[in-house]
Amino acid sequence: MQAWASGSHVVMVGASWLYVNAQTSITLSALAFLYLRHNKSFYFVRNMFMIAMAIALIGYTVFPTAPPRFMPEWGFIDSVADFTPVKVSHASGSMTALFNPYAAVPSMHVAFALMIGWPLATSSTR
Repeated sequence: MQAWASGSHVVMVGASWLYVNAQTSITLSALAFLYLRHNKSFYFVRNMFMIAMAIALIGYTVFPTAPPRFMPEWGFIDSVADFTPVKVSHASGSMTALFNPYAAVPSMHVAFALMIGWPLATSSTR
């Protein structure tokens, strides 16, 4: 999939931007929306996030793995560092305080998207 996407600069820049920004901004915006507009489901979603993060932490502790960007010889590239307008350095002081550069599995990006997407879809009127 990365080989297909790397053929388009627009796709790579868009995907990298979403990867860097959507995890926090979209998740927090959706949680705020649920809290303000659908308060009954907010507490279930909040608890679901806490349990999922606890399971992910256990999974990472028991079975730590390296991210694919550490294996360029297998064809993986670090699209975030290569294609974002502002170069993201994983070694900068602010980045090391916010994330673990060696964590890869389990990736909570997909889990967060599902845990936000499902409640938003079921709570929408259309």
